[in-house]
Amino acid sequence: MGMRLINGWIWLSLAILPVYSGAHACSPRNQNGALSKPRDQIVQDKEFEAFLKVFTNTLIWKSLAEIVKSVILIEHSYDISPTEERVAYTRGVGDCTELVVVPLSGGGARPIARFRPPRIGIPRFSPDGNQIAYLTIVDENRDESGIFLYNLKTQQQQQVYRGHATNLLFAPDGNWLIIERKDGVYLLSPRGNLLPTWAKRIASYNLSPRGELCVEVDREPYYVLASWRELTHIEGLVSALSRFSRHPLRRAVESASGRIAWSPDGKHVAYVSQPGESVSEVWVYRYETGQTDLLVRQVGGVVDLLRWSPKGDKLCFLIMNSVSGQYYEAGVWCMKIKDKDAIKL
Repeated sequence: MGMRLINGWIWLSLAILPVYSGAHACSPRNQNGALSKPRDQIVQDKEFEAFLKVFTNTLIWKSLAEIVKSVILIEHSYDISPTEERVAYTRGVGDCTELVVVPLSGGGARPIARFRPPRIGIPRFSPDGNQIAYLTIVDENRDESGIFLYNLKTQQQQQVYRGHATNLLFAPDGNWLIIERKDGVYLLSPRGNLLPTWAKRIASYNLSPRGELCVEVDREPYYVLASWRELTHIEGLVSALSRFSRHPLRRAVESASGRIAWSPDGKHVAYVSQPGESVSEVWVYRYETGQTDLLVRQVGGVVDLLRWSPKGDKLCFLIMNSVSGQYYEAGVWCMKIKDKDAIKL
């Protein structure tokens, strides 16, 4: 991932695993699907500027790293199946975008769907691993943007939401979706009904096995933990606010600005902390002992997008390193929790 400042404008050069970077930049330079093969691309056109405008109103720009993080979250997210060790991501091929599934060990990429021409991003496996939800993004065109479900068994897709969105998560039952828009967080029912919530932004990377997630709110402490079912009524906000000061994850949430990820069994929580401007750390909190262990310390880079393996024995994360102070290069790494042995996918 690269970023340059030219005449007061922030331009992005994308050097990341074979992930989609816009219809105008789909040169098929990496066809084998290996996640460790980055490609350089400078994006300086009006189409990408229009794409960014869709999201800038939803984000609080605290630093250059936050801009990098937010753009990567939109276009370069990935997800790990909760039932099998496989990764879903998107990549550009010619003037199309492919939704790809690849083993967590790397190699053997299998395109499962191809789309033309909208950008697609933020793939999310359903809790049973049988479906993938994803966003389609057509700049300012609300009618062509939306959320689709792709069934891995039937190879059929259906649109479940029409309009712009910036993030999404499955509820634990696999039927409801939690979606983030520029005007807040909503619940999308199986029948397509959109229910407003009191949350302003989805902060956590996933939900706990009990259905708890971290969201941003418009009052102190600004981040709270709540059940997804509490989001639609004001009593849920009152309850979440009252118990947050006593919650065992309070320090982790405050340190990570809500960027936490529960392990599949709910016994561990990984989170990203930035103790310094150029330092990122990944910590793991253990519920049983209350102990917190340092897993990764990255100096001069940014760490984001934490994902647990199905068995909870591995943790994946995206690392963005600054190269010569001019741009970022990014890659996904997978680390075994027990021996802290990491490999680049």
